[in-house]
Order: sequence, then structure tokens, then C-alpha cells
Amino acid sequence: MTIPAPALLASHWQGASPLGELLGLAAVENDEMVGLLVAELRKDPKTDTTSGVILSLFVHPENRRQGVGSGLITHLEAHVRELGCTQMELSYQATELTTVALEPLLERLGWETPKISLILAKVDREHIAQAPWVHHYRFPKDFTLFPWAELTPAQEEPIHERQKQKVWYPESLSPFLEPSKLEPLNSLGLLYQGDVVGWMVNHRVGPDTIRYTSMFVARRFQRRGRGAMLVAESIMAQLHSDIPYYTCAVGESNQPMLQFVDRRLKPYLTSLTEAYRSLKKLGSRE
Repeated sequence: MTIPAPALLASHWQGASPLGELLGLAAVENDEMVGLLVAELRKDPKTDTTSGVILSLFVHPENRRQGVGSGLITHLEAHVRELGCTQMELSYQATELTTVALEPLLERLGWETPKISLILAKVDREHIAQAPWVHHYRFPKDFTLFPWAELTPAQEEPIHERQKQKVWYPESLSPFLEPSKLEPLNSLGLLYQGDVVGWMVNHRVGPDTIRYTSMFVARRFQRRGRGAMLVAESIMAQLHSDIPYYTCAVGESNQPMLQFVDRRLKPYLTSLTEAYRSLKKLGSRE
């Protein structure tokens, strides 16, 4: 079987530094490699625990259903347990192969039932233009939109100071990630009576594709549709450009955005890929 590296792990194969020590196990038959497993040891500095994370698993098609995959995983579990790992982790994109081969394998080996960890959504100009809500939102007069690329030091400093005093936005939704890839066309900031209270920050990930990366609105405005308005304004700006593709990745912890994708975007998407994650707790070393 083959587990494609999910988007959140793809950086390993693009020259980025590993997050931990890399491990590899190979299955060999008659001097020919028939299976390969690549994993990584990751230590959580907050809990001082170490996890064994499977990054990739491959079994030659002619050697599938012969116990090669289960053997590789079992050997890895034993090895990382000796190294002090307390759990195993595996992420993968849902495909027909993972459904019929990987998930039953994990169940047999005592892994937890996989849960959605990330959704990857993509849409093109023709389809998103058909969404009525994109064209109908307008902000009340107390709110002002501005290009995020024009954020001034006087506007930026209070964002950092407020975050230091008390976390008011998740770090995963920081508007200051990947500044070199910032897309000025439709990255927007939201002001309320002069204060920055939200943003829709996007990044160019290809000549024809913009990734909608970080949308956040201060808690007191979250139930008033301001986030949806920000997304709509950002989409409209792209609709008026020659950039045809829109994409986003939403993690399991961002439930409001998962619901937004399901209710507002799903009918118009050209592709929706779900990434799953499974865990297995490891017993202590004997």
C-alpha cells in the first residue's frame, strides 16, 4: 500500500528541516526491497513526551496482503517504544486504497479509529462566482477594510501587545506567517472604530492559485457574520483578477471554519480532500 504524504507533512520532501530524528525501515525479499516505512521522532517540549510519527508507508503492489505493511509498523512500534516513545501517530489523505487497506490494518494493530485532522478545499473562479453570499455581504459603517500589505507599525504593535497580555487569536491563525508569500491582491485587514479586529491573510502558492491561509475576527464579532464578510470581500477581489484558483486548508481545531466550508463553500468546490489522523498509545518498556 502507499500512504501519500499529506499536505501538512509535505515540507519533509521539499527540503525543509525535519521536526525530529528520521527513521527508516525496509522490508526485503530475495534481495529486493518490497516495502519501506519512514517515520520521525518528535518530542513535545511542553509535556516532555516523544511520539513516533509515520510519514510514509509503501508496499510493492505484488507484495500487498502478505503482512508486509503490518510487519513494518509492528517493528517500528517496538523500536520506538525502546527509544522512549509513548505513542504512535499517522496522518494520511483519504483514498480508496487507504479505506480498503490501511484503515483495516490499523484496526487490527490496535490503533484508534482515524479522525479528520485536515480538509483541503479547492475551487475555481467559475464555480465560486455562483455562490450568492459572495456578492451580498456589506460591512456596517463602523467597520473599515484595508489592504493588509499596508498595515502600519502603529496598527501592528497593538496586535502583538494584546497577544502578549492575553492570547486573543490562535497562533495558527497569526496574520504574520509566511510574510514573503503574502498575496497583496486580497489580503485584508478589518478595523472597528480604528482598531484592528480581524484579518483575511492569503498567500500565493502558484502563478494561478491563492491560498486562503488565515481568517480571524475578534471574539465579540464572531457571531455577527463578520468573518464571512471578510472571506466574501477577499473572494470578490480575486474574482476581479486573472487568478483563477482558490484553495484553503482547515485543521480539526478550527471548528468554525470547518462549519463555514461545509455550509458556504462545499456546494461550489471543485475538490475536497480529507486528511485523517490515527493514534496508538504505547505501553511502557519492560
